[in-house]
Amino acid sequence: MDNVNSLIEREVSKLRSQGYTIRKPGKIVGESGITHELDVIAEKEDEIIAITSTLTEPIINMLIRLGLIKYDSKLDRVILITGRESTSEEKQIAESLGIDIVAGNSYK
Repeated sequence: MDNVNSLIEREVSKLRSQGYTIRKPGKIVGESGITHELDVIAEKEDEIIAITSTLTEPIINMLIRLGLIKYDSKLDRVILITGRESTSEEKQIAESLGIDIVAGNSYK
């Protein structure tokens, strides 16, 4: 958990240094009217980036859920931080949905 939290903070620091406004926790209302809550929402001008993590939910389930949130909320970018390396199937699904995966054991 500490590793995942430190990865979230690293991503937040990078975005903040690029001029993004950070909201933690990040809430965003989709076109459906549903309020989605993620770990972080970063905004700059018309660009919105979401960062969230998963330790217990299967990565494929999380990717499907994030794909729906991305579509509903018109997010420009979604970053999913995980505690383990992703499988090739998970990477393929993430790529097809336009979601970036940062694995705790692969971050440099």
